[in-house]
Parts: sequence; C-alpha cells; structure tokens
Amino acid sequence: MGENNAVLFVRSIVEAMRPLSADQVKTLFFALSDFAMDGVLPDPFTDPTSNAIFQLAKPNIEKNAEKYLAKKSRRQRRSRGGNIKGEKGKGKREEEKVKEAKASPIKENTKESKPSVTTFEPPVISDMVDFCTARNWLDFEITMFLDYYQTYKGWGALPNNGDWQLAAEQWYREQPKFVAEFHRLQAEEDKLKKR
Repeated sequence: MGENNAVLFVRSIVEAMRPLSADQVKTLFFALSDFAMDGVLPDPFTDPTSNAIFQLAKPNIEKNAEKYLAKKSRRQRRSRGGNIKGEKGKGKREEEKVKEAKASPIKENTKESKPSVTTFEPPVISDMVDFCTARNWLDFEITMFLDYYQTYKGWGALPNNGDWQLAAEQWYREQPKFVAEFHRLQAEEDKLKKR
C-alpha cells in the first residue's frame, strides 16, 4: 500500500456510516482514506461503531491495494519488455530476436500489413472509479464487478473481445441480475470450500 491515488467506498460502508455524527464520519473518512492511500493506520477510535466499520473495511482496502500494485507491476514489466505471467526471460529473448532481425540484411516473408495483437489488461480499481465517476454511477458495485469477472467468470467472458467498459455498462443496466448471479456463484464456492 502507499501508492494508491484513489479510494473506493462500497455502498455497504457508506450505509454503515450514515447513522454516525458528522465528526465521526469525517474522522472515519480520513482514517479510511489515509489507510487506503498511504497505509497509515489510524489512532484508536473513541467510539466502537467507527472502529467496527474501519475493521470491516480494512481487509477490502488491503485486497484492492494488492490488486492495484500487482496490476501496476505487470504494466511496468510489459512496458520494459520484462517477464509476464512467470515467463522468465521472455522479454529479453524477444528483444534479441528483434535485434537479430534488424541486423540481418535479408528479409524473409515479412507481413507488415498484419496488425499487431494487443493483449487484454483487466481494469484496476482506479480505472473503474474513473469510468463510473465519469458516468455519475454512484451506486455501481465496483469490487463486485471486478470479483465477478476475475474470480468466477474470467475476463475471457467479456463481450467484444475483452471490452470491460461495455460489460460495465451492461452490468449497470442489469445490476440486480448480475448481483444475484454473483451471490449465487459465491454461495456455490462457499459450499465447495466447506467440503
């Protein structure tokens, strides 16, 4: 943690904060923000409700921070031509092939008209926050959307070859259907874990 520039507040946390006084909300808001963006744990809360809300939100914040940092690391490795998904040394081998091809005076059967293949990069929380904020979707369950595709369906299930924005728009239009499906899949996974 410590490199996030965005904080995601899910509806359940916001709803839990509603009965608190303005001072309690302010203190809790800044405690959650400082923890999410800088990894700073707050001073002990004077009221048990604020402490309970913070403790409930903390694992979700940590999980989202891990996902964000992993995504950022993958992006950095890709931009430097480094390892992706545990393929050791692949980036260097690819660079060597390119150098050899450039050094060779003979060009064999080049296909310059073929477009380069782009790899799909799943959205991170900051991408989703920006996307939802631009559309004023205040009730969009971002973590549920990400978990649905990342954990249960897989990013390959996205429409139009990985168009997560289109999937988010469909999710928003049919949110009750997708939320019910998410809870059903989550319940099935819980049953399997108990066996």
